[in-house]
Amino acid sequence: MYRRFRSRFGHDKYKDHPVDIRAVWINAADDSFLKGKHRDAIRYYNYALQIDPEDISILLKKSEVYLAQGRYKTALRAFCRLLDLDSNQPLAWHGKAIALVNTGNYQEAILAAERSLELDDQSAEAWHNYGTALGIIGKYQEAVLAIERSLELDDQSAEAWYNYGTALGIIGNDAEAIVAFDKALSLEPDYIDATRQKSALLLRLGEVEQAHDTLDTLIDADPSDALSMESKAGLYLEKGQFQIGLETLERLLQIEPHNARAWDGKSFVLSNLGRHEQAIEASKTAIEIDENSGNIWLNYGFALAGTGAGEEALGAFDRAMMLANDNKLAVMGKSVLFMGLGRYEEALALLKPMVETHPEFPTGWYNLACLHALRNEKDSAIQSLSCAIEIDEKYGQMAQNDQDFENLRGDPDFEKAVNQG
Repeated sequence: MYRRFRSRFGHDKYKDHPVDIRAVWINAADDSFLKGKHRDAIRYYNYALQIDPEDISILLKKSEVYLAQGRYKTALRAFCRLLDLDSNQPLAWHGKAIALVNTGNYQEAILAAERSLELDDQSAEAWHNYGTALGIIGKYQEAVLAIERSLELDDQSAEAWYNYGTALGIIGNDAEAIVAFDKALSLEPDYIDATRQKSALLLRLGEVEQAHDTLDTLIDADPSDALSMESKAGLYLEKGQFQIGLETLERLLQIEPHNARAWDGKSFVLSNLGRHEQAIEASKTAIEIDENSGNIWLNYGFALAGTGAGEEALGAFDRAMMLANDNKLAVMGKSVLFMGLGRYEEALALLKPMVETHPEFPTGWYNLACLHALRNEKDSAIQSLSCAIEIDEKYGQMAQNDQDFENLRGDPDFEKAVNQG
C-alpha cells in the first residue's frame, strides 16, 4: 500500500509541502488511534516518519499505539530507540516502564519509572504505574506511598483506587482498603474485581453478612459469574453451613463443570456431611481435572479415611504433602490416621517436628496433646494442650468433649488446663 502511494505521488511532493503533509498524516493517525484502529494509526505515523524519521513526538505516539495493542516487546524496542535520540523524555521512560512490567522485567521497570519521575514528578499515571511495579515485586509499603501520591494528583482513577486498596489489604490495613475499593466503585460501579476484593476483606474482618451481600450484588448482576459464586460457596463453608454450601457448589458446577476447586470443595462438604463415598467420587473427578493440587489430594485423603480405607488415605496424604506449599493440614490428617490405627510412634514422628517448625499452629499442639493422652503421658499431654489453648481458647472446649482425653477426665491438672481461657 505504501509503495503504491509513493510511486503515484513521488518524493518531490514531500519536499514542496513537508509540514502540511506531515500534519495530515499525524492527524489521520491520531484520529485512528482514538477510534481504536491501531493498525491504521501505525501506518499513518510511519508515513509521517518518512518525512522526519527522528521526530520525537511521532515516535512517542507510535510507541503508545504498540502499548495499546499489547505488543509490549515491540513497544519496548520503540521506547528504547526513542530514548537513544533523547534520554530526557519522561513520557518515553514512563512508556518503557509499562512495557517492562508487561514483559516481566520488574526491577528494570522500577528504574525506568524512577527516571520518568525524576524528569516529571507531577504525572499521576507515572506514580500509579510506579506503585504497581513496586507491588508486583512485593514492596507493598512503598507501593502504597507511590499510589497515594498518584491519587493526590488525580483522585478520579478507579484503577488507582483499586490498586491502592489491594496494596493496603496485603499489608493488613483492611478498613482503609475497603474505603479505597468503595472509592473505586463510586467511580466505576461495575468494577467487579473491586467488589470481589471488598467481599474478601469484609470476611477477614468478620463482617460475614456484608461479604455475602457484596457477592450477591455480583451474582444478581450476572448469574453466570462463576468466580463470585465460588467465593460465595467459600463463605458458606467458612461458617460451617455445609448444606447450602453444597447447593451453591452444585450451581457453580453447572456453570463450570471442569472447575477442579469446585469439585474439591464438594468433596470437603460431603465429608463434613458424613457422605464419604460421594466425597471420594467428587475428589476423583477433581484429580482427573488437576492431579497436581495438594489440597485436592488432602481432601481425598480425608474422604478415604472416613470410609476406613486407611492405607489409601495415607497414600493420598503423602501425595498432598509432596505437592502442597503449606502441608500442615496433610501432616495433621496423616498423624490423626496413624493415631486411629494405633501407630503412635509414626504419629509422634510427624507431630513433634510440626510444632517445632510451626509453634503458632494450634491444631498441631492439640493433636500432639491427643497423642500424649492416648499414650498416658499426662504431663506432656497437658503441656501441649495448654500451648494450643493459649493460641486459641476453643481447644479447651474441644478437649472437654474429646474421647482422646478420656483417661485424663477428672484430673485436677487437666481440668485447670481446659479452663485456663
